[in-house]
Amino acid sequence: MDLYVVVGLDKLIEKLKDLAMRYGPEDAKVILMIFFDVDCPACARMYKECGDYLQKLVREGKICIYYVDFPVHRGSEYAHVTLRRIYKNNPQAFLEVLRKVYMRQDDKDVIESLKDMNAKKEEIDIVMTCKKIGKEIGVRGTPTILIGLRNRNLGIVMEGYWGKAALEKLIERALNEDKELEKLITLLVLIGNVKEYPPKTEAKAETETAKKSETT
Repeated sequence: MDLYVVVGLDKLIEKLKDLAMRYGPEDAKVILMIFFDVDCPACARMYKECGDYLQKLVREGKICIYYVDFPVHRGSEYAHVTLRRIYKNNPQAFLEVLRKVYMRQDDKDVIESLKDMNAKKEEIDIVMTCKKIGKEIGVRGTPTILIGLRNRNLGIVMEGYWGKAALEKLIERALNEDKELEKLITLLVLIGNVKEYPPKTEAKAETETAKKSETT
């Protein structure tokens, strides 16, 4: 497990705002991006322990949560397609179904019942696009949690689930703009635990495309 900084939160939000399953005010000063797999035991543990706390912060308008598809278990992308359909029709139902699935994580029939093996290619493509974006900021597994600070245009990424106390402490520090959080960010930058979004190669390609457009 690791902790690192991602610079370029505004561009990441712009990329994911129409792809992720989003809850809470768009202008919240703290953004929580949860890269998840519906078939992930650690994701289930996190949801069981922190789900109510996170939704309370959403209701209070303190944070905006982005649930970002990052299927790692074989075939789970087909279940993610079903979850996305549920969200599109009823965002609250998505949370209810996700809770039921995670509460019955040991019952693989529940996961299998969500999988639509006849999902359209474009539906699978959207799920895999979310995963690609996750990889671009260094996501390697699930859950991975990005705690974004709008006023700093960066996010702190926590790989894996470190437990309820650790996650809540980091979120509260972000909400309170705690000096200890500033020290942590400074340290991570000093030791080189920093990634940029978009990645430099992608940013360079976008710049070159823009220049070509200007000359045509």
